[in-house]
Amino acid sequence: MYPGYLAIGEDDPFSPGAEVHEIVNNGRAAAYAERAGLTWLLDCNQCPEASVIVPGGPNFISPTHDPAPWYDVDDPDSYGFFGVVGLEVAGAESSTRQATVTMGLTGGGIIGPTYMGPRTLVVRALAIAADECSLQYGLTWLRSQYNTIDNPCGGDPLTFFYCCPCVCDDETGGGPCWAVDYGELSDGPQCDPDFWPTTYGGIITGPPADDDQWCVWPHDYRYLRTGPPSWSCCIDACVVPYMRQYHNVRVTSGPNVLRHPAMHSCGALAEIEFTIVAADPVQYHMGIPALGAMWLHGDTVVVDTESEPTHAVDPWAVPPELVGAA
Repeated sequence: MYPGYLAIGEDDPFSPGAEVHEIVNNGRAAAYAERAGLTWLLDCNQCPEASVIVPGGPNFISPTHDPAPWYDVDDPDSYGFFGVVGLEVAGAESSTRQATVTMGLTGGGIIGPTYMGPRTLVVRALAIAADECSLQYGLTWLRSQYNTIDNPCGGDPLTFFYCCPCVCDDETGGGPCWAVDYGELSDGPQCDPDFWPTTYGGIITGPPADDDQWCVWPHDYRYLRTGPPSWSCCIDACVVPYMRQYHNVRVTSGPNVLRHPAMHSCGALAEIEFTIVAADPVQYHMGIPALGAMWLHGDTVVVDTESEPTHAVDPWAVPPELVGAA
């Protein structure tokens, strides 16, 4: 589990205008601290792609400009709080399997049926600020933020990255073209794709598996009017597989201050810890529509030309020059 981005809220945090509670965002905190001249905070982020994908990244400027979730125009101390840097999340990889064991009167015991208990996540992080007053403001804001519950009955989801996603340079849409009226369903589209359905069966089955023009096919009749999604094909390969949610979660304790060293006029720092409990311990995949809107927000496809997708490489694949060698 990547500890650098955690958001709790009833909405999908990647949909425009989502109402969520961002509790950890390494990219935001690092950008604010760098612009404020805090040279002691080194951006050792092992997941630069996450800073590109999260809402607002990678163009974070300042708490007042963006503005940050904690920004209060009437409180100058809010200007100097830079956010939270996640260090570690313990409990995400552990199984919650449990069983009741009853001791026998003559020795031994009886093991009851197993069940999956709730999941407890302990998060260690750094609260960063320009000065002590801003840090205290930030800690107060965090206490209020972590106590916020949007859905007290069903619980809120926690959104995070399963591992560091990859971002590829791919500005193509989900398909090359689509019919604009019913006539083109039989006559063909105005463009010339490699595949086009000629029967109702072709509409259901879609293109062949080796077709590289269509990464998404509209299998539902509702999508015949709009066609395939317009967002980049690499979302399916590089972003969606590495995003997860825990459902019915709540911050049950903290933030507790573990260390609060004196920084002597070069910023302020506090190491904090808080606990998140997910009543449903299962990791769920994210949906796709909101990601498509995020990816093309402002009519600009977000890409990182310095990154290449590496997660799909087969470590056991035989090099082409060795195929057929004796």
